[in-house]
Amino acid sequence: MGFRLSLMLGSAALACVPQIAYAQDAATSQDGSGLEEIVVTAQKRSENLQDVPVAVTALAGSLITNSRIDASENLPRLTPGLSVNRNANFVGLFLRGVGTLYANPGLESSVAMYLDDTYMPRTATAAFSFNDIERIEVLKGPQGTLYGRNAAAGAVKVVTKDPKIGEWEGAASLTYGRFNRTSADALINIPLADNLAARASIIYDANDGYVKTSDPLLPRLQDRHLFHATGKLLYEPTDNLTIKLSGDYGVKRDREGQAFTNLEDSCADGQIGLCLGGTAPTGFYENGQDYLARRIKGDKMHTINGGAALRADLDLGAATLSSITAYRYYKFTGGADLDGTSIPFLHALTDGERTKSFSQEVQLVSDNSGPLKYVVGLYYYKEKSWSDFNIAGMAVNSQLGINAAPTSGSVYDNPYLKAVAAFNIESWAPYAQATYDINDQFSLTAGLRYTSERKRQLYHDLIAGIPGSGTSVIGSEPAGQVKFNKLTPKIVLDFKPSNDVLFYASFSRGFKSGGINSPSTAVPSDRVTPEVLDSYELGWKTEMGNVRFNGAAFFYDYSNLQVTQTSLACGGSCVVNAATAEVKGVEADLTWAAARGLEFGLGASYLDTKFKKYVGDTYVLSSTTSACSAALATPGTDDDAACLGYTVVSGVDHSGSRLPQAPKLSGYARASYTLELPSAATIRFDTLYSYTGKIFYGPDASYGTEKSRNMVSGSVTYTTADEKFSLSVFGDNLLNEKYRVNVSRQQTGGWYVPGAPITWGVKAGVKF
Repeated sequence: MGFRLSLMLGSAALACVPQIAYAQDAATSQDGSGLEEIVVTAQKRSENLQDVPVAVTALAGSLITNSRIDASENLPRLTPGLSVNRNANFVGLFLRGVGTLYANPGLESSVAMYLDDTYMPRTATAAFSFNDIERIEVLKGPQGTLYGRNAAAGAVKVVTKDPKIGEWEGAASLTYGRFNRTSADALINIPLADNLAARASIIYDANDGYVKTSDPLLPRLQDRHLFHATGKLLYEPTDNLTIKLSGDYGVKRDREGQAFTNLEDSCADGQIGLCLGGTAPTGFYENGQDYLARRIKGDKMHTINGGAALRADLDLGAATLSSITAYRYYKFTGGADLDGTSIPFLHALTDGERTKSFSQEVQLVSDNSGPLKYVVGLYYYKEKSWSDFNIAGMAVNSQLGINAAPTSGSVYDNPYLKAVAAFNIESWAPYAQATYDINDQFSLTAGLRYTSERKRQLYHDLIAGIPGSGTSVIGSEPAGQVKFNKLTPKIVLDFKPSNDVLFYASFSRGFKSGGINSPSTAVPSDRVTPEVLDSYELGWKTEMGNVRFNGAAFFYDYSNLQVTQTSLACGGSCVVNAATAEVKGVEADLTWAAARGLEFGLGASYLDTKFKKYVGDTYVLSSTTSACSAALATPGTDDDAACLGYTVVSGVDHSGSRLPQAPKLSGYARASYTLELPSAATIRFDTLYSYTGKIFYGPDASYGTEKSRNMVSGSVTYTTADEKFSLSVFGDNLLNEKYRVNVSRQQTGGWYVPGAPITWGVKAGVKF
């Protein structure tokens, strides 16, 4: 355990509170002297966080803004146990060591992402910036009863602010920072009638990127150009009927996730990624070119994401009947370098990926009075997706620095693969959950959901070039499907000895949907069945005076894991059901309103994860310059094995290895202080420190690892007495920590995407 995390946990112990915690975090009360009540909807009803026997990290909108959590990939800074794997068109969320490392329209995520009440079907849609947020709820552990499919690890709910009837409100801000970052956002709330109001917000965020390419004439990588708009209309025609119409639209053009810097630091600029010497890497940053990508150019990624939702709530007195109808649309175009070298001899181009989804949910939710509280619902989901995926290569013998032409059959001589596929998903699920108060102290909760799902591959056309031959083969996989039915129960016993203390014990089950690998030439081995996670959890929640301290310890039995294995039949790798695992852990979150205007927060997570059974692949360094040159010059020699740099060895027993993206230790410490000036203006100081322990990107170190990192951010904000104007200066990664947001081992060596270095800026805001 590092010194900083030891200090953080030691501080929590000195606070004279129990040793484990959970569900977080709010703003102080309006007068700044105490904790404010946090209301969450984790159980499909509005409840005080401290009364909910579920592990929930709740981040208030003000905390998100003041802590500089401006995008989904920054959520782990305030959420111990959450980690993010960031790629070009993919944001992989991991909760308590459970998540997804791949992006494929035929496969799914382990963490369900929601915008208000609407499920977001594609993992790439998680890559948006936050604006006009009421709160974010991170539900940890299986949420299979109330949230269903793809909530095996948990769910993340981004809750935007509703319109306010009878009130005018407006705000805007401008930001400028390092790397020419320019950001603007605005919101407005308009009262249209006594029972009607509208609210809208927009955000534009752009920067020039922080990674140079090996060609100084080409644009930088890791840039961003994002626009996102949201709108809501709230109508209350009667005292017992509320109708809410919402919509959002976002466009993102960038080269994020495209800064493919070679894992092998001994490579010179312009040299092939495998370095043709078999030299093992000795360090990721020692060559003095920390933010230089060894490749020709980056691909502009273009993402469009949007949708609309209609929610109607009818108050029946003892219960509320709700209907939630939603439509989502997602489109992505772009490309990616698959070899991680300065020469794009193996390149993936996604001509198009589109997803359209429709969902309808009906709920009957009892009020919170009486000994029995219940939620009964029916959920229907339908999705159509289409993808056109291409892998293209080039004759690169002149680029390799080796005076020999690739022989017939060499992977270096014009490899090509084109796969076009379409998928349909249809799922429906009735569910029910009820809580009965046995007496004033004990309550029992039981719930059950039945999910029936069918995923069909409508067609899969394949065109593949035969390397070195100059010919192609054309194939078509017939329509196929996966069907499954799943029961996901939940049972909780909670004990409340006083109004300020809650203990609970729970069992819950969740699952990640099955799917189909694409592209793939393997039938029927490309089918993937659902993975299942059973959770056993003990938790408690306490709020005494100005200290909120909640806790949980948990054990997961994780079966039928969907893991990645190397396979030429799948265009490089396949996702297969080939493992079982277990996860044990404890977590902690504490909030202390120490004095008027002064607040502290602490959080920590410990994870002990391992594969119980997993036989898979590993990468072994194999090539040398002389062997590669000789193989290329000798007809009939296996030049692939001699030149690829790393050989994939199958049949390796990874049982006992740690799960990927599962740091043993993670945590944060934050502090905020508001100084009141004699003029009634204020100066607010915010600082946030976060720690993430070492992680693996695969079942062993050959897939790449990331060292532990310490991140510090801070801001100082001046606000006028009438709160109409504010000015702040801020900095992120103030320690200038060198870290990576993604690592990928390839047979050519592999690549990584560096995280942002130290950044700073200034922000001006106005309210009216």
